[in-house]
Amino acid sequence: MSEVGTSLDPGFEETLFAALTQREADFNGTTVVDLHSDIRQATNSYANLLSFLYERGYLKVDPYQSEQVVDKRALPKDEPLTGRERALDLTKRLEHYRTVLTFLGEEFQFAVASMTAGDISLFEQTFAFIHWGDLNENSSHPTTAALGGLVSSAQKTANEMSKKILSDAVLTIGKRLGDGAQRLKEIVTLRREFVKLEIRKRILVDIPDNTPIDGVISQVKSQWQEVFPDEPFSQALLLEIQAENDPQRGPAVRAALLESLNVETKEETSEKTTQSPKDFLIDGVRAIAASSAALEKMAEKLEGNVILLGRRGNAAGALIQNLITSIFGKSDKEQPVSISIKDGDRGSQRNETIMLSTYLSGIQTKAGVYAGLLARSGSTWQRVHNYPDDKLFDFLRREMEDVSVILQRSRGLDDYFRKNILPANKNRIRGTNMEASVIQEHLLRASKKINDYNLLVK
Repeated sequence: MSEVGTSLDPGFEETLFAALTQREADFNGTTVVDLHSDIRQATNSYANLLSFLYERGYLKVDPYQSEQVVDKRALPKDEPLTGRERALDLTKRLEHYRTVLTFLGEEFQFAVASMTAGDISLFEQTFAFIHWGDLNENSSHPTTAALGGLVSSAQKTANEMSKKILSDAVLTIGKRLGDGAQRLKEIVTLRREFVKLEIRKRILVDIPDNTPIDGVISQVKSQWQEVFPDEPFSQALLLEIQAENDPQRGPAVRAALLESLNVETKEETSEKTTQSPKDFLIDGVRAIAASSAALEKMAEKLEGNVILLGRRGNAAGALIQNLITSIFGKSDKEQPVSISIKDGDRGSQRNETIMLSTYLSGIQTKAGVYAGLLARSGSTWQRVHNYPDDKLFDFLRREMEDVSVILQRSRGLDDYFRKNILPANKNRIRGTNMEASVIQEHLLRASKKINDYNLLVK
């Protein structure tokens, strides 16, 4: 088989990253928001449907429902309902489904960068669990057939207004979840391209160009878990990269990929009005703000590692417990942590004491501000967009400095956790290298924009 690695068009990866980043920002402000809305609207209509069926006696109330704990990140099994407790089992199943819908609508963090393969699988299963377009008692899917039978019975005895309530609820749920499934496919497609780009930059870059495809697959597979701990291995992605790198077909495939991301050709770009200096600063702010989801995910992982620190059986336990309570709001006393920071300019190590709870809450606050900047119609974006050039320049430079500090400290904390978490829990440590890599890319893009601005004004 042919090799994966060949010489690419100069700047292809940079152009691709810029396009993916812009599309991600657009998705977070449109497609992802719409997906969230789809889930919440479907959840509300589903709740109305269940309330109607309870009120009319078609669903049997489970007397032990408040005592049951179900997994909100897993769907119930869609298996045949048999036996004397059939009605009660159906109620439990439908309530479990409501729990998953509510979790996705109220608790899930909607952003392209933070959605894992497991999250996407949960969405796909949720969309497909009940076949709303074929809701009838003859369906081959047990839960769909059982619920369809109840709805059919209710409609036979209901007045016209009640029939309309039932029909509207079923139609709304089906439409919203159907629309959500289409939006999810768009997000999955975008994520695939991000993963492929990471494969190029973090794995393939160290594999010789003349390595046969079988050897490439073997080497990528051996490094996959370290680079993509939350992503299942996909040989199909490597074959797509192979097609993009092919000496004959590659240029056309790469051009088609960039075109699908709305990347303009040089001719199209030259026809546009030259950017003003402020436009470069605006692009820089958008670039740094695109790190919002990665910052949120980084904070989530670091908080999880803090919890692992508490599982100790030695004298450090009390100190660690104080640290945990200060972070999660049960103590007003800050707990300092000493970490080792690598100086990026000199390559030397230095120790720094940080207040971990302040650091983590600062990341979360920063992520929230950046999420606001991604919404072009929001007040945060409008306020920053209206800054004069000098104030906007200072704002962007300050944000870049803040993000650089966050990256330095996150790497120091990763080392701190590896050294202080008990060996029995080390395999549960969640590293932040993936998030740091994404944030670093956004930082570099913002830096390029601010350099472009400096060149233009001089």
